[in-house]
Amino acid sequence: MSVFDELGLPDPSRQQAAPASVFAEFGLPEPIAQPPAGGLAAAAKQAIGAGIKGAGRAAADFIPGVTPANPISQYGQEVIDANPTAVQSFSDIADSPWTAVKEAVGNAGGSMAGMLGARALGTGITMAAPFTGPAAPLVGLAGQAIANVGPFVAAALPSYGGIREEQIKSGPGERGGRQEQGHRHAWRRSGRGD
Repeated sequence: MSVFDELGLPDPSRQQAAPASVFAEFGLPEPIAQPPAGGLAAAAKQAIGAGIKGAGRAAADFIPGVTPANPISQYGQEVIDANPTAVQSFSDIADSPWTAVKEAVGNAGGSMAGMLGARALGTGITMAAPFTGPAAPLVGLAGQAIANVGPFVAAALPSYGGIREEQIKSGPGERGGRQEQGHRHAWRRSGRGD
């Protein structure tokens, strides 16, 4: 008889191994991971997250002192990760065409939201220009610049972020390996060496 038996406590040396999971403890089968539900909202949020991530990547490339792991890029990636889509391949389109249509519309809507927002912001600034007194021409010009260039920037940010990420993964340095290799190859073929 051990001290544990005298006190009415279970002896740790004689205890059984703990079950692998809570489900096994109660004799239930392990749950099967469900594929992401996807849909219109998830695709729209992913598109918006890609735009945010692209803005963070552009800030890292063009603003001195901003690192690639800045909070804007991280937040954009978190939005993308939190909203997985169901359609990942052509076979997924064949398996659930309605989900594919919803995700395509959501992706387009999420992409257009940034463009329309930039246009509306620029138009609002232009409309407020007369109330700024002597600065009205400058404010109006700034508003028109945002209204006309902003949608292009908003449309380019998701692609820019993705392309830069691939360039960095594919080769040395921040410039991207394939482009750098192509320049070296062209330089060698011209007879000028490395």
